[in-house]
Amino acid sequence: MSSLIREENMHSYIFDRLKKTIFNNSTGEVSKLSISESMVLSHLIENKGNEVTKSDLIAAGWPMRVVGPNSLTMAIKAIRQALSDKGEIIETLPGKGYMLHSGFIEDSLDEKIGDAPNVKDSATAEPTVSENNDPVARFYEGEEVKSIPHKKENVIHNKKTKLVLITLLFFIYALSFFVSFVFQSHQASLECITFDGKVVCSTSGHIGDTSGLEDGEYLYGHYNGEAEASFKKVE
Repeated sequence: MSSLIREENMHSYIFDRLKKTIFNNSTGEVSKLSISESMVLSHLIENKGNEVTKSDLIAAGWPMRVVGPNSLTMAIKAIRQALSDKGEIIETLPGKGYMLHSGFIEDSLDEKIGDAPNVKDSATAEPTVSENNDPVARFYEGEEVKSIPHKKENVIHNKKTKLVLITLLFFIYALSFFVSFVFQSHQASLECITFDGKVVCSTSGHIGDTSGLEDGEYLYGHYNGEAEASFKKVE
């Protein structure tokens, strides 16, 4: 339902909540409000004649958002400009909040507001959001208001990154342990013998069995100090 706002000199203003406009019956001028300004004015109308704190108005005009007191000040300024109000309609309560005087308001339906000419933008601009919903800085009449979207997604991403790093470190540690184990095992099983005046080394467990060499058994290995430690015994 639209709300009719009258001043003492009988100048009337029609507030359309759906279209977010204020129509001046005296001049035929239509003032366009932003979403936040419209919600602030709606909350004042719903509590007409009563004190409304600044925190309540901020919560009504910017739900689930973090804004500074200056945003509310600029919204009230824009509403007053649309109502040609110098404080008689919306009274400032210093240190507390604002009050919309009940003597200026009554509820009314008016279809002609849809055809009203001379639409003008309000003094404050509505915050914008990037199309890809990435975190952006929102600006509200010269004041930067930082949004905090995707906080949960960022936390999840950080957890995944930590998990990948932990897994990588564990893999490096396991690989180092395996290489060290193989090297130590190789060193422990390496055996050497002297054959024909030459030192032959191998990891073979049968290197000590030199019986039968005179019958045609030969030891094949490598000389001490070479890179590989391989050993074969062939008849």
